[in-house]
Amino acid sequence: MDALTCYALASAIGGAVGAAELASRYRDDPGRSLIRPAALLYVLINCAASASALAIIRIFGWTFGQTGQAQDLVRVLVGGLGAVALFRTKLFAGSERGSTVNWSPSGLLDRLLAISDRQVDRAQAKRRSMIAKRMMPKVSFDKAYGVLPAFALNLLEGASKEEQQRLSADVVALVDDKTLDDAAKAMLLGVAVMRVTGVHLFVQAIDGLGPIIANDPVPRPDRPPPEVDPVAAVVRQPAPRPSA
Repeated sequence: MDALTCYALASAIGGAVGAAELASRYRDDPGRSLIRPAALLYVLINCAASASALAIIRIFGWTFGQTGQAQDLVRVLVGGLGAVALFRTKLFAGSERGSTVNWSPSGLLDRLLAISDRQVDRAQAKRRSMIAKRMMPKVSFDKAYGVLPAFALNLLEGASKEEQQRLSADVVALVDDKTLDDAAKAMLLGVAVMRVTGVHLFVQAIDGLGPIIANDPVPRPDRPPPEVDPVAAVVRQPAPRPSA
């Protein structure tokens, strides 16, 4: 393989690892989350680190006991994956004012992840609010708090134990709260479920349950029938004759 292809492959390995790491953190819309400035910078740093590691390997002439195409392939793999591992290792750490300070390459990635989290959290909060406003007014909290979380988690299948426990605690807190009305509890329940499942699966769960969790229709007040003269309703009035 020529040098340009080797660098492109090593960069792709680093970028793919960074993108996969970010996508696993943001369930609402991983693709949209990856285009945030901090997320893009995070992926590019991983690409640059892998390419730099490959450059060092080539400069020092490390062959890893291989020749030809096998040598190029091993160099690409070691450069791409080795840089990823190095950037996630805490080499230098200390304590300052009671908190741990990380001066290794992983510290830079941690800061970028924190910035990316804040950017994505703000975007997700806006989207979740819009979805809850659109979907939850038609949902009864008393009908939904038992079945909606369980149904959504069974659709997801990949929720961690911690996420399930947090959702369960949120539901219990809403059930025990005596200060909120049914509509407010339904909105908060929707946000709690979306935080675990993401927006798309949450909407599918609401649509799937449909009438099972729907609000009861508000009965219309009975209106007295309009007063009708029974004679006038039955006997037709003679049509007026045209004047001569």
